[in-house]
Amino acid sequence: MSERTKEPDGKRRSSGGSGQTAKKKRPGTASGNHRPSQSRGSSTTVKKKKPAGAGDRKRTVTRKAGASGQKRTGTDSERIRRTSERARMEEDTHMSSRDRERARRRQERLKRVRRQKMIMAASATVIVLCLLTILIIFLSPAKCIISLSKGDKYARKEEYDKALEAYQEALETNENSVRAYRGIAGCLRMKEQTAEAEQILYTGWEKTKDEGILRYYHKLLINDAVADINAKNCTQTTMDKLNQVLMNDPQNQDALSLRDICNEQLSGGEIQDTGEEQ
Repeated sequence: MSERTKEPDGKRRSSGGSGQTAKKKRPGTASGNHRPSQSRGSSTTVKKKKPAGAGDRKRTVTRKAGASGQKRTGTDSERIRRTSERARMEEDTHMSSRDRERARRRQERLKRVRRQKMIMAASATVIVLCLLTILIIFLSPAKCIISLSKGDKYARKEEYDKALEAYQEALETNENSVRAYRGIAGCLRMKEQTAEAEQILYTGWEKTKDEGILRYYHKLLINDAVADINAKNCTQTTMDKLNQVLMNDPQNQDALSLRDICNEQLSGGEIQDTGEEQ
């Protein structure tokens, strides 16, 4: 006898014995074991089992893909960040270079302006000094000439005090003015201040070494000696004046002659005085 077993799909299949139709084995079931039959109208749905490890492989692949995407995304972000930093550094470097260049140009401009100011100040100083020199050179002689002209005018009018003031002004302007020394000596002589006249002439000769002043000085000394001899009033002072002339001009014949006469007068006076004493 063959036994029929009703399959879930409602078909009968023979089992056991020869000539009977062998039941088809479903995967995953042991031989001779039957799965419980289900009615066609049953609402229960049989879920197919996925092969073992398929989901894990998919999750692994997904995870790897996600990790790879994250890695790629991180790499891109890092590259963008590095690019941004590099661009920012280049921009900062460019800005720093431009600032340094601007600062260098500003320093050069300041140095140039300072140099120009120094040159202008030096030029102004030189110009002022030149003007002062011109004034001293040209105006001082002009002032001296004016004062000398005034002195000569007052001397002709015999206003000797005013003439002396004018000659003194000329001498203050130019201490080497021969004309001023001679004018002062002439005014003093006319005022009978012979000693002062001789002194100013000697000072003028020491300052200027002018032979004209020296001759005028010698002339005054000789005139004084002549006056003393004519007055028969020769003294040692008279001899000193004549010796002063001979010291500067040893060949002066007038001084030599007057000295001999003065010596005779002094000798005669000494004898006379000696006789009186006796």
